Amino acid sequence: MIPRAAGDAPGFWRFIPLEGGKSCLIFNGATADIRAMGWIPRYALKVEPTLEHALIGSQGAIAINASKDHIQRLTAGK
Repeated sequence: MIPRAAGDAPGFWRFIPLEGGKSCLIFNGATADIRAMGWIPRYALKVEPTLEHALIGSQGAIAINASKDHIQRLTAGK
């Protein structure tokens, strides 16, 4: 087990092999206390509670796009 550093967000990664190990499905799960990130997020969520769903979805979209860009750079020219 790898010890967590201060400020790390709890979460996990699960790699599920597909096609006999030729590819894999990556599953990531995490939790975040948005209200603990400061007074601005706390205030924004107080004014508009549904913003929490948008923030969580946005974080996922950013992670997926960054992973896609990284994989495309690694496989460029192959």
